[in-house]
Amino acid sequence: MLLKSELPIKAITAETFDQRVDSARLIVADLMGPKVMELDNGNMIKIFRRKRLFSSALFAPYAIRFTNNAFRLKELGIPTITPVELSHCRQRKTYVIEYQPLPGKLLRGLLVESNNDALFQQTAKFIADLHNKGVYFRSLHFENIVYHDDRAGLIDIADMKIYRKPLSQTLRKRNFHHFMRYPADAGLINGFGVDRFEKAYQQHLLAGKAGDHSS
Repeated sequence: MLLKSELPIKAITAETFDQRVDSARLIVADLMGPKVMELDNGNMIKIFRRKRLFSSALFAPYAIRFTNNAFRLKELGIPTITPVELSHCRQRKTYVIEYQPLPGKLLRGLLVESNNDALFQQTAKFIADLHNKGVYFRSLHFENIVYHDDRAGLIDIADMKIYRKPLSQTLRKRNFHHFMRYPADAGLINGFGVDRFEKAYQQHLLAGKAGDHSS
C-alpha cells in the first residue's frame, strides 16, 4: 500500500514535467538529471526519481516522506520548508515537489566564518531538542541545518523518522556518528572540542527532559 501523503498528489504528463524543468533555474543536478531548481516566484522544486526497480521507495516514495516530514516538523515547532504542491509523472517515474524554501544561512558556512562558541552551543541545544522530540534525521549534517533570526531549522528532510518519544541512547549516538562522517563537520567539532560539544548537548538534553516532566 502506498504511503498516504499529507498533500494531494497531482498527476502530470511528461510534457508538463519538461515545461516545469525548462522554465526553472538549475540549482543542483546529479547523473540522472536536474534535482533542485528555482522557480520565478522564488519557490523551489525538488525532483525525486526512483533509482531502483525494487526498493522501499516503491511503497513509501521519498517525495511523500519529504512532504509528510515537513508537516510533522512544523507540528513539533521545528522550522523547515513549506510544501506547496506534490506532483507525479508516471511516464518518467518521477515525483516533483514545489515548496517554499527555509530562509537563512547554512550552518557549516556560518561556523567556518565565525567559529563562534555561542553558535556551537546553540547547535548542540538544537540537536538535543530534535532528539528530545523524537526526530531521527539520518541526513544530519551542518549543511542541512539553516539559521535564520537566531533559530535553527532543517532542510533536505526526506531521510528521517519521527518517533512519539525521545530517541534512545543508541539512536542518539548513531545520529552523532552521521555528521562526524563528514570531514568538514568533524573538523569543526574537533576545533571546538568534542567533549565541550557533548557536554553542551547533554546539558540541553537533560534540561529538555526536565521541562517535559514539569509541563
